[in-house]
Amino acid sequence: METLYCSRCNLFTEFRVQQTYETHQVRGEEITILTDVAYCAHCNEKVFHEELDNRTLLKVYDEYRKRKGLITPERIRAIRTKYGLSQRALGRLLKLGEITINRYENGALPSDAHNELLILIEDPANVQILLDQAGSSLTEREEANLRKRLDNLLATSTQELLMESRGV
Repeated sequence: METLYCSRCNLFTEFRVQQTYETHQVRGEEITILTDVAYCAHCNEKVFHEELDNRTLLKVYDEYRKRKGLITPERIRAIRTKYGLSQRALGRLLKLGEITINRYENGALPSDAHNELLILIEDPANVQILLDQAGSSLTEREEANLRKRLDNLLATSTQELLMESRGV
């Protein structure tokens, strides 16, 4: 049977998992969620359980994202897929640092400025402007592949607009 360390009992002990409402502070806002918490079977003290505590943090961040309209990890992955970019390449394109996108895709909350930037680049026209005006830190091959994808995405978008305007 799995055991966890209880600081109150000062030993590794059996534990039980119970659903409990917990309130967490995220950027000055209280978030209350129902979550699974591990308790010492002997003294009933809350004990650290890495997997449960990580799940709780992700649930809290998901709720905060909903409340604040922040981009989700899934949307960020979809953006990267649409443009055929790795996490590092997207970070370099946006000048955010190579590991920043990885952190966001793994559940970290983006700053307000990064959130707005990520939402803006969902539109291929904005990525085109970014490349044309600000340049990028992409390799030549990455930039060429991205420009090719942008051409296809923008052409498809233009065709859809024309069809809509004609009532097709």
